[in-house]
Amino acid sequence: MKKYKNKTFAILAIDKELGGISSMIEHSTRVIASEAKEVNLFLLKGSATLEKIREVFISDTKVNIHEITYIDKFLFNLGLLNLSIKKILLSVDYILFHNIKLINVLQKFNKIKPLFFFFHTDKYKHIKKFRYIEHIFTVNTKTRNIVNTYFNSNKAKYLPNCINTDTIEVQKLVSSNRKKLVVGAMGRLIEKKGFDFLINAFKNLSNVDLIIGGAGPIKEDLIKLSKKY
Repeated sequence: MKKYKNKTFAILAIDKELGGISSMIEHSTRVIASEAKEVNLFLLKGSATLEKIREVFISDTKVNIHEITYIDKFLFNLGLLNLSIKKILLSVDYILFHNIKLINVLQKFNKIKPLFFFFHTDKYKHIKKFRYIEHIFTVNTKTRNIVNTYFNSNKAKYLPNCINTDTIEVQKLVSSNRKKLVVGAMGRLIEKKGFDFLINAFKNLSNVDLIIGGAGPIKEDLIKLSKKY
C-alpha cells in the first residue's frame, strides 16, 4: 500500500444486506484509508451495509461516505451518472468497485482512471466484461487463473475474503471422540447458502461431526433442523 500513500480513492458497492461483501468493503477500506489521503465510499441508501459501514468509520476523517439513491442505481444501469458522483470519480486517483453491474457506468473511466474490481463470486459469464478493468481481485486461485488465461495477462490477483480475528469467539464444539471425522462449514446463515441441505445430508452419517459457524436470519431454523443430531 505504500505506493498509494497520499492518493485518493473512490469505492462503490450496491449491496443491501450484510455478508461477505460488506465485510470485505469494511476491511479493504480500513487498509486503504491507513495509507491513502482520502477515500470516498459510495453505498446504497437505506441499506444495512451503509448503516454498518457508517458506524465503523464515523470517526475516520479520511473516509467520506456518500449515499447512492435508487434513482442513481437506475441511472447506473443506463450507463449514466449524476453530476455530483461524476465530479468525485473524475477527481480521484483510483476507482474500486464490488459489483459487476457497476461496469455499465464505470467502463467509461477505464482509459482515464485505473479500475479495480473485487470479484466475490465465480460466475464466469461475467469475465468477458473484465476487458474494461485494469485490476481484478479474486477470492480463490482457480478463478484468478481462469481470468488470466482468458485475457492472457496477469490482471487478476488472489485476495481471499477477510476475517477480523479480533471479534471471533471460538467455541469448543468438536466431539471428544478423536475417531470421528469432523467437517466444518462457515458462512452467512441465509437460505441461498444451502446449510439446510448440508445438515440433512449429514443426518444419516455415523461417526461424523458437522460444525457450522456463522450468523444470520435463519440461524434458529438451522438449530431446530439439527436438533437431536
